[in-house]
Amino acid sequence: MPLGQLARYLLRNSLIIALLLPFAIIGLGINVIPFLLIWLVGRLRYSPAMMSTVKPLAAVLFFGITWTIAVWGAITEWGIQGGLAAMLLMPVYLIALIVFGERLVLLLRSIRWWLRSRRNGSVQESVIASRQHVVDSVTRALQVAPGR
Repeated sequence: MPLGQLARYLLRNSLIIALLLPFAIIGLGINVIPFLLIWLVGRLRYSPAMMSTVKPLAAVLFFGITWTIAVWGAITEWGIQGGLAAMLLMPVYLIALIVFGERLVLLLRSIRWWLRSRRNGSVQESVIASRQHVVDSVTRALQVAPGR
């Protein structure tokens, strides 16, 4: 990837990460307990088929309970309008947290890939060198092969 293209990619992802940060922090604060409980459910020893049923049900249950508590707290603090706002914002905060985490991982992987490629040379050069090594090895093997 050319340096200019990488710089645009890093800038775009950094901007998205910066814009999502406040929402992701709120999303983490609200959803950390359901995430941990679902992680614990995932540690249980069940068959994959059973786990594909148990984990989504646990997610619906744990997130539902957490969001209900948050909405109820908003209703008691700010009235029905506050409760409606909280109910609409709960999924937004969760999505912001997930997208934030995904973008951060992609950004870090891109930087690590770029640093590694600078250290190891281009991928194309590596593939060409590996191909030449294979061709040379096969040529030598055919020249030494018995019966020729």
